[in-house]
Amino acid sequence: MLKEISFDGNKTLLKKSEKVNRFYIIKSGGALLKGKKDTSIFMTNDIIDPISLITGKSSGDVSTVGKTSLFTGTEEDIFNLLKSKPRYFKNMIVKTIQNLIGEIEKPVSKKTTTNEIKSFLIKKKQILINEYQPLLFGEKSLYRKGVKFIERKDYQGSKEVLEYFLQNFPNSPLARPAKLYLALAEIFLQDINKASEIMITLLERDDDCVAKYVRQMFEIFGFRIAKFQITDYPEIYPDDFYFNIEEFFGTYRKIVKKSKIFSEEGGKPEGIIVLTKGKIDILKTVNKKSFFIKSLNNQATFGELHNIGSCSYDVSIMIEQNSKIYVIPTEEFLKFITLNHPEYGVFLLKKTLSFQKILNEK
Repeated sequence: MLKEISFDGNKTLLKKSEKVNRFYIIKSGGALLKGKKDTSIFMTNDIIDPISLITGKSSGDVSTVGKTSLFTGTEEDIFNLLKSKPRYFKNMIVKTIQNLIGEIEKPVSKKTTTNEIKSFLIKKKQILINEYQPLLFGEKSLYRKGVKFIERKDYQGSKEVLEYFLQNFPNSPLARPAKLYLALAEIFLQDINKASEIMITLLERDDDCVAKYVRQMFEIFGFRIAKFQITDYPEIYPDDFYFNIEEFFGTYRKIVKKSKIFSEEGGKPEGIIVLTKGKIDILKTVNKKSFFIKSLNNQATFGELHNIGSCSYDVSIMIEQNSKIYVIPTEEFLKFITLNHPEYGVFLLKKTLSFQKILNEK
C-alpha cells in the first residue's frame, strides 16, 4: 500500500547501487538523480529512478529538492497504481519511450566504423580464449589462425579457416568466439545476410561477452530504434495478448496474400503492427543495398517504439504471403494496453526500461 511522506529540505533517499525495496512517486516538489553520465530531474507525478523497478537497485545518488511530498511503496504498489489510473499510465509509457528515443537520437561525434570494430575485436582474441577455454588439441591454433587472417585483411582465408574450425569442433566452448570472427569476416566480404544470420544466433544466449560484442557490431549497420527489435527483443507479451488483439481489433485486420514491402526505411509509421499468423522480415539498407536481417514469426509485434515515439522507421518491413496482421493506430493501442488490459502495459513499460538500462550501461 502506498504511503505519503514529506520533507522540508533536501534529503538523501538512496545511494548509487543501493538495493531498492521501496519506490517513490513525486506528489509535489522535486528530486535529483546523479547518475554515471549526468543528472536527471524528476517533478510532480514522476516515478523517481524508474529503471530501479527492473534492476532492484538505485541508478545513482537520489535526493529530494526543497519541500517535497512523495508517495512510496513496493514495486507491486507502484504497478497497481499505474493499472488503476489509465490516463496516468498512458502518460508514463509515452514519456518513458520518448526519453528512450531522446537518448538514442542524441548526436554522436562520429559513427562506429567497421575497421574500429575490427580493431576492437582483434584485441579481444586472447581474452575470449581465456573466457571460452578450448577442450581439444588443435582448437586454439586454428582459432588464432582465423583471427590472424582478419588482421592481414585476408577475409576469405579467415572465413575458410573458421568454417573448418566449426565443422570440426562444433561443441567447443571456443565455437562462440569463432562464430563472432566469422561474422566479422562475412561483413568485410559484403555478405551482410550471412553475417546477420550468424550474429542473430549468437544473441540466443544474451548473458555473455560474445553477445555484448555482437550488439556493438550491429551498430555498424546504422540501426537506431530497431536495434532493440534485433538484439534485445524477446517476445514482450503473454500468449493471450494475440487472442485479445483479434477480439478487439477485427476492423484493423489485413490478410497479405502476396509478399510485399509494407513499410519503407525512412518512412512514417502508420500504426503498431501485430502479427498473428505468418512472417515479417526485417530488412536494412547498407551501402545502398537492402539486406535481410531477421524474421519475426507467427506471433510478434513491431513498431511500438517508432509509433509511440513518433519516429521514422530505420528498417524496412516485408510481410510474407498469407500472413495475417493488425495495424493498430497508436492511440487505440495505448488505450488497449492501459485501460482494457493494463497488464500488457506493464510488459511494455518494463521492456522499455530494460532498453534504457542497456543504453545507460554503454
